[in-house]
Amino acid sequence: MGEKSVTSLVFGGHSPIAIAISRELALDSRVVHISRQVDSDLCDKFLDLKNIEFFQWNRFVLEDISEQLVFLGKAKVSNLVFAHRYRGNPLETTEIEQFIVEVYFPYLTIMKLYENSQFNETASILFVTSPAARYVVPDQSVMYHLSKASINQLVRILSVKLSPRIKINAISPGSYVLKPRNEEFYSASTSRGKLIREFLPLAEIPSVEDVALLAKFLLKNNLLLNGTILDLSGGYLNKEVSHVLNSFLDR
Repeated sequence: MGEKSVTSLVFGGHSPIAIAISRELALDSRVVHISRQVDSDLCDKFLDLKNIEFFQWNRFVLEDISEQLVFLGKAKVSNLVFAHRYRGNPLETTEIEQFIVEVYFPYLTIMKLYENSQFNETASILFVTSPAARYVVPDQSVMYHLSKASINQLVRILSVKLSPRIKINAISPGSYVLKPRNEEFYSASTSRGKLIREFLPLAEIPSVEDVALLAKFLLKNNLLLNGTILDLSGGYLNKEVSHVLNSFLDR
């Protein structure tokens, strides 16, 4: 890439949220979308955009982080978005690799760029986290919970450690997010979709596009938000849920 300016870096590969954020940012700035596998399926998601390029990285080569960051060259980074979701074959990988992908590698990346003064003065970093950082989500693994809790604390630590040169925040989309693969499942025309909307205070399920718009707003505006974890849950995390239990007891 030489001397070209990198305005945004998005880690996340085929993650629907990472793709949506990349697309939104690429509407008016240059984006490098980083994936463990760059294939035709991923590239097809961006055929209508010119400001996007891809970088494929070796998943767990941590002995020399500079080898994994060589693609940056002398570029100046103004935004990073870490929208990670590690999905590995349980027969070939270990749970600790999820922690490496979602927490440890982003941390090493940020610190390497910071130490090399490769951030612009207006640099902004954004993570995508989850309610599993604070609550128990039964269908997710222990390591998933630990990774998300670590992301939240990493945001808080780096918001102090890297200030004032860099601001860092996070978005927590909530347990229900409309994605291309589940739009029909969560549709308002299905019984499940109707029940979920009845439970949500705003009666709407956030979409990956909603996450992307909030990400762009946080990254592109000079807001005095730093170390903040914003819920995009429609308010349902604030609801007292005994009535849900009562509905089961009344059956």
